[in-house]
Amino acid sequence: TTDKDGIILALLASEIIAVTGTSPAGHYRKLTARLGDPAYARIDAPASREQKAALARLTPDQASIDELAGEPVTERLTTAPGNGEPL
Repeated sequence: TTDKDGIILALLASEIIAVTGTSPAGHYRKLTARLGDPAYARIDAPASREQKAALARLTPDQASIDELAGEPVTERLTTAPGNGEPL
């Protein structure tokens, strides 16, 4: 397929420049100037088989968190909304 070599993204970037007069990088800079830089920090923590099994047995009722990062927790999902697979 053509998506493996990036030609579709190159065409999209060209169209963005042609239509707006600004490069995708320029749009990104404007967004980050307005909204701030995105932040992501992944923490990988090892877990034993027993710990993983204990986590798998948790139910939504056992998650007593009401707020996360200053925002209210409104749902506790145990399956993926798209395909119903367990989380």
